[in-house]
Amino acid sequence: MGRKCAECNKKIGMFSIDNKWKGNLFCSDSCKLKFKKNFLENEKKALVEFKGRNGRISLFEKFVRFDRENIMGFLMQGLKGKKDIYFKNITSIQVKKPGITVGYLQFSLPGGNESKRGVFGSLHDENTISFDGKEKYNKALKIKEYIEDNIHKNPKRNLVSDSDEIEKMYKLMEKGIITKKEFEQKKKKILG
Repeated sequence: MGRKCAECNKKIGMFSIDNKWKGNLFCSDSCKLKFKKNFLENEKKALVEFKGRNGRISLFEKFVRFDRENIMGFLMQGLKGKKDIYFKNITSIQVKKPGITVGYLQFSLPGGNESKRGVFGSLHDENTISFDGKEKYNKALKIKEYIEDNIHKNPKRNLVSDSDEIEKMYKLMEKGIITKKEFEQKKKKILG
């Protein structure tokens, strides 16, 4: 199970010093600041509120927020508070229809450890909200559809770091494939 930066998705070394904010890990202070800036820009009124048996999900424009405010959430998750998951970090979403047992809405993340034990395991999974009833099932499907549409509109960016990209451009300049002026322009564009 690998630890990854919440902003750039780079692997974070096992023995590196944790750089955390709101339960998210970061590989550098610059990633943390960028994440905070995006967070504050997106901190608006939720598009949709979804109350489940073990907490609540608030759907925002670019992220989903878990809040374990009810007694069942406390019993199953403890005092975890709020957790934000940006759409760009979601690898899959599973919706289980309620029937004899409760249904659930589960989010998978890179390097995640989501439960694979069905309904009973999902009750203890921090990235899962359980629910019952057809109305909530339909709402869960709409949330899944909204997030998947958003992910497909904004595909994950290339995981090559800025320094790797600049190094690649520099080698192209050394080989004479691009000019120094083109290199400087690309470098400026990469660094923003």
